[in-house]
Amino acid sequence: GSLSNLISVDATGVQEFMCYSHFLWGSLLEMIICISLLFLVLGPAAVGGLIIMIFACYFAYKIGLLLKKYQKMMLKAKDARMTVITEILNSIRVIKMFSWEDSYLDKLFNSRVTELDRLKRFNIQNQLQRAMWEVLPLFVAIGAFVVQTRVLKRPLTSSVGFTSLTLFNLLRHGLLLRLGSF
Repeated sequence: GSLSNLISVDATGVQEFMCYSHFLWGSLLEMIICISLLFLVLGPAAVGGLIIMIFACYFAYKIGLLLKKYQKMMLKAKDARMTVITEILNSIRVIKMFSWEDSYLDKLFNSRVTELDRLKRFNIQNQLQRAMWEVLPLFVAIGAFVVQTRVLKRPLTSSVGFTSLTLFNLLRHGLLLRLGSF
């Protein structure tokens, strides 16, 4: 069980790296262009949004560390369940002869419950992180627009607002690719 999990996870990791490695430099270029255009469109008000985005990156990093921890816990639980299944399959005659089916079923059921609990925790954290990245452009834009209108006392026109929203959304995409690669 443990070996097949390692092979599966490692092979998937290598495959994903080969498919998406060009995003490492592409997302950096995308972020540089977006930040430059934001400063052209908003001027110094772009700093307000970028500060919020930096804080969001910090929280995303912390959530990512938590996700790694949950994934390791989930893989250990899967390994334990696979060990029980292998033990059952290798000893099926002895189990049947001594009528140990119920105890082995309980053991298998408990290992599966543990695995599902860890999978649930992992998925909840993963969805929280995804939700954060989806609402991030809104909060970043609000921060930049507050600086634009309240601090700098400059008007916010529709062309500046919608262009900024688009650029912040593109910047979120570049950051997501960069953070996802580490």
